[in-house]
Amino acid sequence: MDAGLLFYRIKQYGGLIKDDFDDGTNTSIIIYLNEDDIIYKVCNQSVVDKKGENMGSYVEMMEITQLIKIMEDIERNAQTDWLTGLPNRQAFEEKCIALDNRENPPLSFIVGDINGLKYVNDHMGHHQGDLLIKAISKVLQNSCPQDGVTARVGGDEFMMVIPNFSELDTDLLVKKISEKVKAEENGSFYEASIALGSATKVHSEQIIEELLKKADIRMYSKKQYDRRRQLHRSKTYQ
Repeated sequence: MDAGLLFYRIKQYGGLIKDDFDDGTNTSIIIYLNEDDIIYKVCNQSVVDKKGENMGSYVEMMEITQLIKIMEDIERNAQTDWLTGLPNRQAFEEKCIALDNRENPPLSFIVGDINGLKYVNDHMGHHQGDLLIKAISKVLQNSCPQDGVTARVGGDEFMMVIPNFSELDTDLLVKKISEKVKAEENGSFYEASIALGSATKVHSEQIIEELLKKADIRMYSKKQYDRRRQLHRSKTYQ
């Protein structure tokens, strides 16, 4: 039985076949039966006699459903931050490359760094520090426009990229995020906040790495300002 006849028989019994992808050497198919997706690797094998003359062919099928799922999980985990579930640095960089085209300017970037995480870890424990990271990551994710991406790129570092987002819109979003994080600080995490910096690509010749560096410099300036303000506030209450 060749592959064509096999597919015909499968359809006769109610199976739906998707055969539009290929691994380069052999075809894989997805068979939908009883609302379950079963993936098979299909190989056409030729039968030859002792003289090497073709006598016919047959089809070998091997179910690879679980193997595909394992491979997908590995790929997904390789691009996902384990604590927050957000994309990691690798996934973020790939997304930036994908969005860096003439159709998306203005393309905006926001860089964030949690203030006070060390204080929380040292005085309240690392478990509470993890809760702080999760809480702030949730604020960032919920604040990000639908077509944007928020990623955790380091221990206390986050980045956001948003296509078709102006500099003014970005400034307003930064203020919105700061206010939401401030509510988290007042509610559960004393001495914690996030310093944010932003930059917007408005011309196609601008380079993403330089824009991220610009946003990072602005973030660091805000972080220094927050530290001075916090120090002043601490002295005031002494």
